[in-house]
Amino acid sequence: MKNVYLLVCMVLFVGCTSSDSIVVKPNLLVIMADSLSYVDIGVYGQDSVSTTPNIDKLAQEGVCFTHGYSVSSNSVSGQYALMTGKCPWKKAVEEETITLPEMMKKVGYKTAAIGSWHSEVEQMAEESARQMGFDYSGGEVDMNLPDCSIYEAMNLISQFKKEPFFLYYGLGGTAVSSTHEEIDEYIGKLLSCLADREMLDNTLIVFSSYRSSVDDNNHVPFFVYWKGKISPVVSDALVSPVDLIASLGKLVGVSVPEGLDSHEYVNAFMGKSLEAREDLVLEVQGEMRRISANSNGRT
Repeated sequence: MKNVYLLVCMVLFVGCTSSDSIVVKPNLLVIMADSLSYVDIGVYGQDSVSTTPNIDKLAQEGVCFTHGYSVSSNSVSGQYALMTGKCPWKKAVEEETITLPEMMKKVGYKTAAIGSWHSEVEQMAEESARQMGFDYSGGEVDMNLPDCSIYEAMNLISQFKKEPFFLYYGLGGTAVSSTHEEIDEYIGKLLSCLADREMLDNTLIVFSSYRSSVDDNNHVPFFVYWKGKISPVVSDALVSPVDLIASLGKLVGVSVPEGLDSHEYVNAFMGKSLEAREDLVLEVQGEMRRISANSNGRT
């Protein structure tokens, strides 16, 4: 009887160990505004003239970072940093550069870029997205208004129901406050699409902006939402979209290339820790600045 008891305990131990080692692979939805500032969002306690219940939902029911900063005040450069994990004032994308979508494909993700895609040559935007490694890219964009590619994004979500996906959704120009409600409407459609297909519980959502609508800083909104997996919390950790490639790579169990400017802060993104960057170098309107975690955004 004693030997049987020991055998059962060993089986249970092995079972628990195996379960703990399983890497979770949630769907990944990264929503990036083009030009949205920290002061544009009412949930941060600002006097925003916009009503944005869906954006507020992401912030209030997820991790709401008060110190989110883009590394550049230029959207093309900010997108480069997000996709490569490298600061934009360094080398251009080289053939051996492993991008965020390419990393995700290594562990079985389907990848797509929908909506606004920033390219130095506007006519080459869709080709540029494919060169970054996305399986699919497309969607018509009006750079002065939130784009109308939302239905294409919803259609892709439906197609991806049986396998994990990484969907990048780029919102159009958002410098005018009257468009914030439209941005919020599209985010609401995405949330409803996921909920209707019973995919919301298995989708991690990141919302941020490539640059700030305020010229003298790169202070941007930054939220991480995962229904049922992340408890609501306001975090003062210093984070940036450039850190997504390392953090998401760690989350889904893919090796991240060495030599990146991207740092891994999965616990901070999940609201379990305040451990994040001690400082961050930014390019603001052509000037280089360094901010520290204790400076409240001041250089």
